[in-house]
Amino acid sequence: MASSFNVLDFYNVASFLIVCEKKEESAFIRTAIGRVYYSVFLTLRDKAKNTKWYKENRDYSGAGGYHKQLLAFFEKPVNDIIEKGDGKIFFEISIHLKKLQELRTKSDYEREEITIKNFETAKSLFESLRAKVQGSDWGF
Repeated sequence: MASSFNVLDFYNVASFLIVCEKKEESAFIRTAIGRVYYSVFLTLRDKAKNTKWYKENRDYSGAGGYHKQLLAFFEKPVNDIIEKGDGKIFFEISIHLKKLQELRTKSDYEREEITIKNFETAKSLFESLRAKVQGSDWGF
């Protein structure tokens, strides 16, 4: 049975958290950045699973494994994907996904200050990637 959860709703939750955010509470910003990342990660992972080239590998099941595996899929596309003309799209996805992943990791694991500017960067990456993949098999 397919899930009825729309992972892009994570992006809406992120925007809502920022509206609720109080300047002294970076937890809202940190959580919002994570929701932006997961809206992209889960969408792209589900699309990748529907291809003949991507199969989740249990060898990646350690810390951050599935995230690393998905990023590797987009960083090093197979020749069939390049011949299909999706090589440039994969390049754009890999750049945006990696930057979002770095922001999410920083927000979740590092104690240094996270500001609304960090969220704006995540939001900009989301919107930029969405525009670049629009109309392709990878659009969301």
